[in-house]
Amino acid sequence: MGRQRKFDEEDILFRAMELFWIRGYEATSIQHLETHLGVGKRSLYNTFGNKENLFIEALKRYQALALSGLQGLDETENAKQAIRDLYLRRIEFVASKDGWRGCLMTNTAVELAPHNPRVAKQIKAMLKDTENALFKTIRRGQNNRQLSANLDARMTAVFLTQNVLGFNAFAKVSPGTRNLKRSAEITLSVLDAP
Repeated sequence: MGRQRKFDEEDILFRAMELFWIRGYEATSIQHLETHLGVGKRSLYNTFGNKENLFIEALKRYQALALSGLQGLDETENAKQAIRDLYLRRIEFVASKDGWRGCLMTNTAVELAPHNPRVAKQIKAMLKDTENALFKTIRRGQNNRQLSANLDARMTAVFLTQNVLGFNAFAKVSPGTRNLKRSAEITLSVLDAP
């Protein structure tokens, strides 16, 4: 019979996600993880194998959180308003006291994706989730005659997904809601296409 773990793996992953989100991958040492998580290096390695595996698992937890945020797209009947609300929630977050952290997905795309194929694969999956949620909402809006049938739903979803990445990066260096709201309105004007 194997030894039972003395920690809650889900809690460890959530707290590791927060630490990586604050510090970034490279700036987070095993010592930082041990201190922040209250778990020894040996236990971390026995459970996750290495720092990169722990990071990938933490990214998956972030992806689950991001997906739950995208579910709000289905909760608003008007598709255009649902997408606008998604942007407004993002603006509220980046303007909050925790907004300086930006988006873990965006931060990771910039820091690691160009050099780490495993991380790049995870980021692509997260981006595809966002794109698919937006595509589904746009198609719903077209089916309900809230959005033009002439709108290329897939390319509009790709555009909005790419824009959110840039939006997250911009918000880290230029916090405040005024410019972000104006930028979001210009971006979302694509949904007004005839």
